[in-house]
This record gives sequence, structure tokens and C-alpha cells, in this order.
Amino acid sequence: MTAIRPAWAWIALAAAGLGCQKDYRVGLQEEDKVPVAQPDSGAVGEDAPDWADCTRGWRGQYFNHLEGHADFGELSPTEPPFDPGLVDWWDEGYAAFERYDATLDIGPGFWPVDQGFPDDPAYFAVRWTAWVYVEEAGPVTAYATASTDLWVEVDGQPVAQLHGDGEAASDTIGLDLPLGQSPVTVYFAQRRGDSAVALRFVGEGANFCYPDFEG
Repeated sequence: MTAIRPAWAWIALAAAGLGCQKDYRVGLQEEDKVPVAQPDSGAVGEDAPDWADCTRGWRGQYFNHLEGHADFGELSPTEPPFDPGLVDWWDEGYAAFERYDATLDIGPGFWPVDQGFPDDPAYFAVRWTAWVYVEEAGPVTAYATASTDLWVEVDGQPVAQLHGDGEAASDTIGLDLPLGQSPVTVYFAQRRGDSAVALRFVGEGANFCYPDFEG
């Protein structure tokens, strides 16, 4: 689906130091809330935001892994599947914590999971969720970087993927997003090498909001 172009030319992205946070969830502040356009349609899900007054950002669910897992480690032969649902990397048995992440434009040196296990913080996975509301037809571009594995799904359908081999790979990916409101899920796995991830969406009329949820 995408051509992988190894690159560290995006050094300007490296300033976003979310990887140092160890808190379970960052409190949402009033100044974080950015009003966006109200959808024309009434279609909503149970976790859908109030589009007239929603918070920009992502729900991050973090999972810890050890080198003993067959898919993780410098010698792991595992090739990433097209469908992240085919692996157990985000199973609840590996859950470490969840938190609010204001951005996915993070950069290198991303080591958020350290529970004191022997291999920490070397191997982990993250599932980020949000909502997107597309107001008008037009191109939306994803600027992506990943040290190992990154997938983007919109309304449960894969729209982009990127895979490095322990060194960051970068790509510019054009997305054809549906009009209206859709759930977005981003899967990231750090399975070997130096951790790095960066993801930005650029396009007129595409708004992203944090998913309201209970608990």
C-alpha cells in the first residue's frame, strides 16, 4: 500500500517529548478544548464527542511485552501482518496503562512503558483511538514515521500502514476519508531497535477529537 522510505529528515518532529510521561492519564484542561464544526448528520456512536466543544487528542492504551514473546526482540523473524487484529500484541493480558495523548507527532526516543520488568522499556505496543469528522471532500494527508510497525484504521478499515526494521521509516500517505463522522484507530508496535513514532494528519475540513468514554 505504501512505499517505505527510511529517513531521519523529519528531525523537526523530535521536540514532542510525550515518551517521558509515566502518569496513567493526563487530566484534561479547559484550555485544551478546541471548538470544531457541528456535524450536519445525527449519526453518533456511544463514545462520540460533542463536536461543538470537544477536546483534541487521543486515548492511548499501552501494552508491555518481553523479549520472550515470539514477535518481539532483535532476533524475531516475525513479519508484520496486513491486519493488526491477527496478532495478540494489544490483548488485555499485556495492558500496562492508558492516558490522554495530545498528539501522535512524537519523534525518536519514545519509551513510555517501564514497569520494572527485565526487558523494559524495550518492547511495547500502543493503541490510540479518536474520532474524525470530515466536513468536505478533499485530500487528507498522513505524514507517518515508525521504527517498526504502524497501522491506521478508519471505521474499522485499514487505510495506511508503515513498517521499519528497527530504524525509522517515513512516508507521506494520501487518505480517502469518508464524509461525516468516523472512529479512527492507530496501532503502533515497538518490536526491535530504537523507538520512534510520528503521525500527523493534514487536510482542509478534517477534525480530530478525543473519544469520550466511561472509566
